[in-house]
Amino acid sequence: MTSFLLRTAAKRAASATSCRREICRALSSATHIGNGSSSITNQLASSPLSSTCHALTSRPLAATAGVPAVRTFAAAATADASGNSSSSSNSSKESDGKDQKEKKKAAADEPNIFLDNIGKLFLGAIGAIILALVRSSRATSNRTALRDYIENHALLDPLEIDDLRVANSELTVEVYERIMADVYAAFPGGRASYEDFVSVVMTTMKGLKGEAFTIQIGHLIDRVAIAAIEKEAELEKQNEGAVGSSASDASEMGGVSSIGSNPLKRQLPLPLLFTTLSLALQSDVTSRVRLLFDALQKDSASAEEGTVTEADIIKIVDYLQRTCQLVPDAQIVQTETKYPVQTYREGSPAELVGCAKKLMEDDGLLREETRDAGRYDIVDFHRILRSKQVCAWGECYLKTKNIE
Repeated sequence: MTSFLLRTAAKRAASATSCRREICRALSSATHIGNGSSSITNQLASSPLSSTCHALTSRPLAATAGVPAVRTFAAAATADASGNSSSSSNSSKESDGKDQKEKKKAAADEPNIFLDNIGKLFLGAIGAIILALVRSSRATSNRTALRDYIENHALLDPLEIDDLRVANSELTVEVYERIMADVYAAFPGGRASYEDFVSVVMTTMKGLKGEAFTIQIGHLIDRVAIAAIEKEAELEKQNEGAVGSSASDASEMGGVSSIGSNPLKRQLPLPLLFTTLSLALQSDVTSRVRLLFDALQKDSASAEEGTVTEADIIKIVDYLQRTCQLVPDAQIVQTETKYPVQTYREGSPAELVGCAKKLMEDDGLLREETRDAGRYDIVDFHRILRSKQVCAWGECYLKTKNIE
């Protein structure tokens, strides 16, 4: 197209040049012939190029519709440059538009972990909640099953203990203290058989209020005492080593040969026997704790005035556990098995006392001198027995700092 326009322009320029030459000749002749203007005009009009000159001068070069007028080579070059720049501008705009579209498309196609996996995350959260609920339910079921087992295998039902105390309403603190004094006087070694212990108790009670004064529904206490005798036999077997050591232990315990024929002759610690007798004691919790503390002090060889050792406290907690005077919930401790489900077991007396001490330390109730010396007065003893980890007689209050 550009070459065609250039050729057309060249032809028109040549025709225009011829017209100018013709005019120049006529003007040159007019300078020599002064009065011949009309003839020159006529000559120009009659010239064959006049029509062509007139056509060239009267209309633009680009008469064709839709064809741009190109008068010179510079104009043509400028037109080409502007056309190229406009086309390049359009192409650059198109490329920019394409780039933006591609960027938007790439941004839309870029993966989003959260949005792409929102369904899986939702299902995972629901599954985790369900798993936590199931795990908690199973753990609660395990704890409930253990509590039911402890209750079903208890020697005495709580209602039986209540009936025992109501039936022996005359067994007061004063009577109990008199019995304790007579028993320790009769057995200074701190051990006695259950048969001998009952004999001294009955003698003291009859001496206070006559022949009718005795332990009512005493078969419940007998049940607990017989179980204590069997437990002591098991503990002795566990502590036996060689045959020689077991023989020496038997001689110290009053002889093994006579025990097989009559288990009631087995020697038992006096604090265990007094803890068993306290099942029938009619008193408040404070007095009950004080009487047990006094029994420990008289029995402990290492006890200082007004204090007992941690081993003594563990011993009395063991006696309370054996005689069904601890609530089942307080005896349950967690095991190391936490996954997939938490399991539980019956805690030992040492574990229960350790948990009670930790609670006292957390609450700031365990004094530093007590912790360092390892000796506890009656206030500390009271707090341990009434803590949630021991909860003797169900008295988990721990409200006062001193015994009133």
